[in-house]
Amino acid sequence: MQRQIIWEALTEPGLEHLRIQENDLIAADGLIVGVAEGQPVRLHYEVRCDAHYRFIMVRVSLYTPTYHSLLLSLDADGFWRTDKSDMPLAKLQGCLDLDISATPFTNTLPIRRLGLQPGQSAEIKVAYIALPTLQISAAQQRYTCLAQAPDHSLYRFESLADNFSAEIQVDADGLVVEYPGLFRRVWAG
Repeated sequence: MQRQIIWEALTEPGLEHLRIQENDLIAADGLIVGVAEGQPVRLHYEVRCDAHYRFIMVRVSLYTPTYHSLLLSLDADGFWRTDKSDMPLAKLQGCLDLDISATPFTNTLPIRRLGLQPGQSAEIKVAYIALPTLQISAAQQRYTCLAQAPDHSLYRFESLADNFSAEIQVDADGLVVEYPGLFRRVWAG
């Protein structure tokens, strides 16, 4: 399966174009052009997951207008590493998923990996990448499946550290259609 999605950011001007290819591995490639904290940004990311949406690696390139990059991977033993050091990142121990603050795509990873049914909930720990700093931290989140239909589902997303909550509508592939106040899909193919 190959999909392409365009999302509009709702808090500051911005658009994202995502291409996702599903085979033996999941390969996602996103380009975001917009404004973050009052400055223009261009962000390119590549995410790789196994066929069950278990995170493997992300490469992020950020232009703000200076260039910054990050490569973050999760090995088979559960250790997170960056391209800057071969030492495991202890602060990310126990994280299974990734959350990049500027894209709704990373919500797809736990939604697909967990396969929750209506009424089910799961608390997860994610590697959170904040933009425009590319600062990495661990974050506790909860996903609750509120409803499912053949062509869409509704999930409650909660960021447990700051009590943020939103009801996210996704399509049959777990890709965000509407993330109230933050993102809205404007095109899908």
